[in-house]
Amino acid sequence: MQTKAFDAQDALVTALQGAPGLAGWKVDYGLPARREQLHVWVDEQVSEWTQEQRTTGLVSKAESFRLHVYAYVRRTGASALDVREECKAAGAIIEQVIAAAPFLGGVALMAQTVGGEYDGAFADLEGRALEGVLHMIVATQTFLG
Repeated sequence: MQTKAFDAQDALVTALQGAPGLAGWKVDYGLPARREQLHVWVDEQVSEWTQEQRTTGLVSKAESFRLHVYAYVRRTGASALDVREECKAAGAIIEQVIAAAPFLGGVALMAQTVGGEYDGAFADLEGRALEGVLHMIVATQTFLG
């Protein structure tokens, strides 16, 4: 299958790894087996993935899909508000990185955050720390030549 979805994921990971505002965060591709206290990852999932149907002899076509980025925070002794605000700050940095380089290193015609959800502060298995995760959705358009 011809696609740029996986290249876009890789380019987004690289851009986030280079973001000065995320210097204290672990940035990865894929759901981590073990999450760090401050962890950002570009998920394996590619959703709403479509490619226009070829209607002529041309071999190029447009493609669109959504990438998923997660910012996870775990803090001992923190309040729900503290956890939420740290996720919110990471989300702002992620959004700025994408806005500053919406072409994802030349892979995409355009990438932009279009929504997400926040899974509020919940206790870890031992009940000692609060955890929160911000899920951001990145709409991406590419052109397959």
